Amino acid sequence: MQQGTLEHALAHHQAGRLELAEAGYRALIAAQPHHADALHLLGGIALQRGEHDQAADWINRAIAVNPHIALYHANLGAVELARGRHEAALAACNQAVDLDQKCAEAHNHRGTALVYLKRYEDAKIAYQRALDLAPDYAEAGANLGNVARAQGDWEAAKRHYRAALARNPNSAEACNNLAAVLLAEKQTEEAAHWLERALALDDSLTEAHENLGFVYLLQGRDHEAGLHLKKAATRHPDHALKQLRTHLVFPMIAPSSKAVGYQRKRFQKNLAQTAPINLAAYRGELAKSNLHPPFQLAYHGENNRALKQQYAALFDAGNLTWREEWEPPGHHIGMLVTRGHEGIFLACCKGLILNWDTQKAPLTLVAPQSTLHLLQAQIDRDDLGWFPISENVVEALQQLRAARFSLMYFWEVGSDSLNYFLALLRVAPHQCTSWGSPETTGVAAIDSYLTAAPWHDTDRDHYSEDLQQLPLIPCSYTPPPAGAVGTVTRADLNCSPEKPMVFCPQNLFKFHPDFDHILRQVLEKDRHIFIAIVEGKRKHWTKLLLKRLERTLGNAIQRIQVLPRLGYSDYLAMVQQCDVLLDSLYFSGGNTSFEGLALGTPIVTLPGTFLRGRFTYGCYQQMGDKNLLAACVAKNLDDWVEKIVHTAIDQSQQEQIRELLKQNRRQLFERRDAAESFQQKLMSLGKS
Repeated sequence: MQQGTLEHALAHHQAGRLELAEAGYRALIAAQPHHADALHLLGGIALQRGEHDQAADWINRAIAVNPHIALYHANLGAVELARGRHEAALAACNQAVDLDQKCAEAHNHRGTALVYLKRYEDAKIAYQRALDLAPDYAEAGANLGNVARAQGDWEAAKRHYRAALARNPNSAEACNNLAAVLLAEKQTEEAAHWLERALALDDSLTEAHENLGFVYLLQGRDHEAGLHLKKAATRHPDHALKQLRTHLVFPMIAPSSKAVGYQRKRFQKNLAQTAPINLAAYRGELAKSNLHPPFQLAYHGENNRALKQQYAALFDAGNLTWREEWEPPGHHIGMLVTRGHEGIFLACCKGLILNWDTQKAPLTLVAPQSTLHLLQAQIDRDDLGWFPISENVVEALQQLRAARFSLMYFWEVGSDSLNYFLALLRVAPHQCTSWGSPETTGVAAIDSYLTAAPWHDTDRDHYSEDLQQLPLIPCSYTPPPAGAVGTVTRADLNCSPEKPMVFCPQNLFKFHPDFDHILRQVLEKDRHIFIAIVEGKRKHWTKLLLKRLERTLGNAIQRIQVLPRLGYSDYLAMVQQCDVLLDSLYFSGGNTSFEGLALGTPIVTLPGTFLRGRFTYGCYQQMGDKNLLAACVAKNLDDWVEKIVHTAIDQSQQEQIRELLKQNRRQLFERRDAAESFQQKLMSLGKS
């Protein structure tokens, strides 16, 4: 009768009816206080409920009754993992394996303990042993994916997660973990699919709600993003990071200028009401927290210094505070870039690195291992240092502080949580950044911001950093090779070869609502002109922008031509074949402007108040030709419209500009002296 009662309670347990299962197990224990299985299974219920100490007590009582059951020890290991006692978890799992080498659960939990102890290769062996014993053990397969992810091998991680889902399509955890990797790679469509499936299987999975919120933010679905982030925060009311995330929801494509102002005021108010956050309390969560400042702030055309400083001031370093006080012997200069930013880093910094004189000062490139592999494939120098860092913020912090760099140059600060928190917590006595961070960081630990004379960027009120001026733009840009330009024609893309084509290839989130007025004026000035834009990286962006343009442009929207996402060679072909490139308002082109000017295409720009709106202007200033400046740099909004239209419809004007660009290109491209002045500045800052 007792066995039947156990089976009845176990059926409730497996069906998720925990209260009924618990009642059944307790009835068994009331009748038989030393019923080991009932004690053990009560521990399992307590673990499911997050009552970890209670779970350990029940399972230890079961072990005391019968110490020879491997599964009891294995599940005690699971409880110790939940309590953060990783050495104790490993000891329990080792005991389970000693009792029964064929206990798959013991090998699986042992693997997880080894992961926490950073013994990744041993963990792989343990997980694989669990799979060998139980080929359908989806959790062990997914855990192999977790190890690969921890080691930065994203392709292997995806393979393991997909294999785990093939074993068990109903594993919400595997769905979420696969989606997390896809999210990190910005593959939002597939990530959304797996996250929506994960939540359909288990709506209580908080991390899946968070990840789906991040996906929806990238897709421009800010309302839906907010709902999921709030749901995660509601379930963890004392978790400061989850609460803060709900305040970082900004529209990807703002519906109006008024909406931009409202969002900024709301953000400022929420920050003022947010208590300081001790980062040490969340040390394991920082890298994937997505708590770097909202990148949309840079596209608002406003001075963000106060907001950025207010945001950075929320974070209390706690026991992660910088405590080093050393004088590094000589120069030990690092240049840090994080995963996902390799392409733009190489475009803008490769020339600086190739021209770096290592006899004067060694240079070390600092990045996660996967990023270093990509950089090494493009930078052929044996005399550089290559320093791999963990993608866990605290581990990377420890690695970099132990290396004792004299100066760390951050390519970007705040484009992801890793480069933001490493900068904020400080990894070197002197830290600096430049135009890879297109505006001030607001981070007190970034000591210097490198600007350049051609940008005419001298207002120190825009920066929390000390403003350091270089004589030339810190970039030794290499133009695209002649063979890089594709053969696609305007006609191939349904762009009339006969009509004036104004091409604005900027990302759609650069299209501030104030820019709509400029587009409308250009189209109304000449009824033959059409404006080409490129569809957004996410499909929803294009829908949002076109919806806004339907309202602000009226009938003129019929002459907005949306091009498909173009491969690099086809994109260059369109840049070369258009009549004029149009810079965006408030945030001008950077890499796109270098490419356009290299191909000899006129770019008409209106210099902004802040550096991020002056990149193209700086290129013209560095070329130094008065006729180019007069033809392509506008004095005000009306002059900008006039210059765009005139350049687009006047073929002789275009030819003159193209010829001037050809004559002056040597002043802009492959400037060895720009690399030399950049190196000299870093060397001087590193010794200051």
